[in-house]
Amino acid sequence: SSDLYGTAPPLDMEQVSRKVKMPRVQTREEESFRVGRQHLDTNHHVNNAQYIMMAADYLPEAFPLREIRAEYRQQAKLGDLICPHVAATENGYAVSLDNEEGKAFAVVLLGL
Repeated sequence: SSDLYGTAPPLDMEQVSRKVKMPRVQTREEESFRVGRQHLDTNHHVNNAQYIMMAADYLPEAFPLREIRAEYRQQAKLGDLICPHVAATENGYAVSLDNEEGKAFAVVLLGL
């Protein structure tokens, strides 16, 4: 309800596409890992915030993160293998968190 979340006007933000594409640049494949219980929400899928935290693990230390964009493409569940692919871009980093077949669970852009 509006009482629970408040009724403040929305922030004035630039409109951007909901689609997030992995840039067509060289990526490096990082070590794969399994989805653990700590990644799950109450529906037993990986919580969307967890994808952001997974992607942020590949940023250089003290990276001045100013923008995060993510597209969630399919649900990962307990035990699924996540195969991260990371690319440096002109504005930051792009991380595709893929399944074993190379299809993305989520694509996350982390920018300056």
